[in-house]
Amino acid sequence: MTSRAAAQPFLWTLCALNLLLAGLQLFVFAPLVGGGRSLDVSLWPGDLLFRADALNVAFGVAWTLTLALGLPVFAGPHNPVSMKQAGLFGLTSIGLLVMAYARQPLLFLLGWEVVGLSLWLLLQSVGWPGNLRRAAVAIHLPGLLLLLVIFIDPLGPFAPPQGGAAVAWSLLATLTMGAVVLVRCGYWFVTGWQQSFPSQALFCVCLDMLAAPFLLAKALVAAPWSDLGAWSLALMGAAALLGVLFASLTRSVDAALLVASSAVASALLGFGLAPLSPLAALGATAFLLVGALWLTMATLPYRGALFFAQGLLCAWLVSQGALDARYRMVAALLLPVVAFIAFRVADRPMGDNGTGLFGSVRVIPITCGLILLVGLVIFPQAAVEWVLRPVVSALAGGVGVPSTLQTNWGVGLLVRSQQENVLAALPATGIALALFLTCVLLYWLRGLARLITPTPAISRNTDNDTIALETHAE
Repeated sequence: MTSRAAAQPFLWTLCALNLLLAGLQLFVFAPLVGGGRSLDVSLWPGDLLFRADALNVAFGVAWTLTLALGLPVFAGPHNPVSMKQAGLFGLTSIGLLVMAYARQPLLFLLGWEVVGLSLWLLLQSVGWPGNLRRAAVAIHLPGLLLLLVIFIDPLGPFAPPQGGAAVAWSLLATLTMGAVVLVRCGYWFVTGWQQSFPSQALFCVCLDMLAAPFLLAKALVAAPWSDLGAWSLALMGAAALLGVLFASLTRSVDAALLVASSAVASALLGFGLAPLSPLAALGATAFLLVGALWLTMATLPYRGALFFAQGLLCAWLVSQGALDARYRMVAALLLPVVAFIAFRVADRPMGDNGTGLFGSVRVIPITCGLILLVGLVIFPQAAVEWVLRPVVSALAGGVGVPSTLQTNWGVGLLVRSQQENVLAALPATGIALALFLTCVLLYWLRGLARLITPTPAISRNTDNDTIALETHAE
C-alpha cells in the first residue's frame, strides 16, 4: 500500500471530525444563540478572546460542514491526498474556527493567517505551476496591511457596543478592510485563468476566498460604516461584480473560482449597504453561506443551475436592500449578472471533474444539493427565519432589525414599506411547485419522444476503417 493510499483513512477521519464539529456546534450553541443571546469565553481571567453568537455559529458550522462534505469529493482515487496534505486540511479547519469565534481583531487575523499558511503550503505540496512566492505575498500582504491599521487606528473588539450608539468605523479602517478582502480574493481570480489548480488546492482557494468578506460581517457586529465608507464599499463590490462578469466573457476561468468571486463581490456590496438596509446584510450573509456549501456540489454536471437556484434568494435580498438604500442601478444589475454567471458556470471546467471517493453516484454532494434546494428554493422562509435573521440580529452594532421582511409559509417572502404597501414578494413555494410539475411533464414527454423517434446507431467497418450510421427504431 502506498503512502498516498494509506492517507485516505486519515482523510476520512478528518472529514468525520469536521462533521462532528459541525454537529457539536449546533448542539451546544444553537439553543443559546437562538434567543439572540451570546457567550463570551476567555482562556484566562480578564481577557475575553472568543464569542459565540448567531453569526459566529452559522459560519463555524458552514465552514466545518463544507470541509466535511467537500474534501471527499475533491480527493478521490485519481486525485489522492498525501499525509502532509491531510494535515494541512486539518490546519485549515483550526484556522477557520478561530476566525469564526474570534472576539479580538488580532485573534481573527491570526486564524486568517493560519488558513493562508496552510493554503500556500498545500499549493507547494501539490506541485502548483504558479509562482509560490508571489502567492505567499498575496496571501499575507492583506493581513500585514490590516495589522498596520490595527496599530495606527485601533480596532475595538468584534462585540456590540455597551450602551449608547456605536461610533462608526473610520474611513481609513473601512477602506482598508474592503481592500484587504479584494486583494485576498482578487489574486486568485486573476491567477485562476493563467495557472490551473489541482482539485484539492482549488477547493481550499475557493473556501479561503469565501471566508474573506467575513471580516466585514465581524466589523458590523461592533459598529456601522460612515456614509462615505458605505458608499465606498458598495462601489468596490459593484466594480468587482462587473469585473467578474467581464472576465467570464473574455477568459476561461474555472467554474468554482467564478462562483466564489461572484459571491464575494456580491457579499462585499451587500455588507457595504448593510447599515443602510438590513435586507442587504441578509443577502450578503446568504451569498457567503450558499457559496461555501455550493463547493460540495461543484463537480456535478448541473452546477450552474444549482448555483442560480440557490443564489436567487441571495440576489433578491441584496437587490431589495439596494432599493431601500436608493441604489437602484445595483438592484437592476445584480440579479441579471448572477443569472448570467450561473449560465457561464455550466460550461466551465471544475478541477479534474473526478468522481471522488463515491464513484459515479456522488451520494453526499447530491444529498447536500437536494437539502439546499429544498431549504433555499422551495422554503426560503426556513433559511430566513432559522439562519439569516438571527445572524443579522447579531450585527447589532452596524445593522438594524430587518422588520420590513416578512415570511408567509404558504407563499414565500414579502417586503413591506412603512406605509404597509407590498414592495416585492418572492413566492418561492408556488414557483417550486410549478417547476416540479413542469419537470415531471418534460420527463414523460422525453420518454414518449424516445419511444416514437428513431435513433442513429454507429457501426464500424473494420475492413476499410470507416464509420457508417444506421437508423433503427428503439
